Amino acid sequence: MKKLLFLAFILGATLVQAQILRPNEWSFSLSTAEYKVGDEIDLIFKATIDKGWHLYSSDFDPELGPMVTELVFEDNNSFETVGDLQAINPKKGYDDIFEGDYTYFQEKGEFRQTIKVLAEALNFNGSINYQVCTDDTGDGRCIPFEDDFSQSSFGLKAAVKKKIDSPANESGQQAASFDKPEDKSLWGFILFAFATGLIALLTPCVFPMIPMTVTFFLKENENGDSSSAVKKAIIFGVSIVLIFTIIGTLTAMLFGADTLNNLATHWVPNIFVFLIFFIFALSFLGLFEITLPSVFVNKMDQQSDRG
Repeated sequence: MKKLLFLAFILGATLVQAQILRPNEWSFSLSTAEYKVGDEIDLIFKATIDKGWHLYSSDFDPELGPMVTELVFEDNNSFETVGDLQAINPKKGYDDIFEGDYTYFQEKGEFRQTIKVLAEALNFNGSINYQVCTDDTGDGRCIPFEDDFSQSSFGLKAAVKKKIDSPANESGQQAASFDKPEDKSLWGFILFAFATGLIALLTPCVFPMIPMTVTFFLKENENGDSSSAVKKAIIFGVSIVLIFTIIGTLTAMLFGADTLNNLATHWVPNIFVFLIFFIFALSFLGLFEITLPSVFVNKMDQQSDRG
């Protein structure tokens, strides 16, 4: 039974992972395949954006609201950046919600970062942070990403000399693509999900329930039936895992991997949840009283009489 439960969990995680929504892909190249210490070269980032989506650029006010595209490099003595990240011919738009101008790319996009080579063994690591959104104003989906890159993404080895020892394309530039999430280790994905689940225990709506849950099982143990307490605790934990795994997997398979993201970001479900909390808050403050139907109250009273 335990093996079947474990296999079901693995299958569910695999199916969800295989359908990760990724509307944007990157490729990399260098402005020149030959360089020496003291030269300035461009790191070129080219984006391929799915139809119906747009990628926010890097050259508008980051305080406006939308997430601008930016590069973050780890400290390294083999190079230094020259100037800011440059967006190549982005489109311009006006956001009615944030009331400001922004720039973006559709279908294709290009960014360039100039660096100065300080050592023959040029190597670097960093990440590109960006946000893609749907063009459908009624949909309202926006997804932030943080993708890692390194010198190997541009065809550079850990140690290079004046000329790059890797195959070049027709323009003499090197190209590579980001590792997609679906290409990464399944166990890494499971461990990441487990770690984020532990972090979620600290949220205000979950953390107060921990003492109540633990007290319930400790009470069972104090009554002298430790095996029953352990059994119920295992059933409780496994049930939570199965419920979320099954619901998440079925939702992704039947309605698409972005369905839950739509529920979290679309204005309709958010307004609905807001109204529920608002009504309960008014009741909590004494404006009116919310009572259960009498049929449920009577059934609960009958159960309470049983001890």
